[in-house]
Amino acid sequence: MRITVLILSLMTCLFLFLQAAIVGTFSPEDSNESSAGAFGVLMSLLMLIGAAVVIPIPRVAMVLFLIVGATGLIAGTTTEYTDLAVWGGWALLLAVFSYLGYRGKRKQQAKEAERDRIAQEALAANQQMAAQMAYMQQQLAYQQAQGRQSPSVSWPSDSGST
Repeated sequence: MRITVLILSLMTCLFLFLQAAIVGTFSPEDSNESSAGAFGVLMSLLMLIGAAVVIPIPRVAMVLFLIVGATGLIAGTTTEYTDLAVWGGWALLLAVFSYLGYRGKRKQQAKEAERDRIAQEALAANQQMAAQMAYMQQQLAYQQAQGRQSPSVSWPSDSGST
């Protein structure tokens, strides 16, 4: 999910920046669209930062996309550049996707922590078993050095039970 948000936000950032730069450049300086173009450039910059942090820190990306969405909705409804409202809605959708990516990352980290815990327990059990085996080998070597034979295991005979 986070990779999807990364790709979508980079593409959106590019289109938003181009559109906002064109609107800001070709609109008269005293018009409302000029300031709306500046809002669009700001939104694309924040969206670019959100795209940069969506993989390692999806919560921060979610907050940035929420800010971009709110800015876009406000600027789109108060200026003549109404496309900002569409871009704001899209940013809110990216915020939702970032939240889902955060949840997925959290679940993945929990699985990895459980796997690491099980591996540590298995390693500890293996080391304990190796230590017990080494102790038993030392005891056997000591008994053989003393001239004692290791106790032999005798199996019950089947001669008495027929």
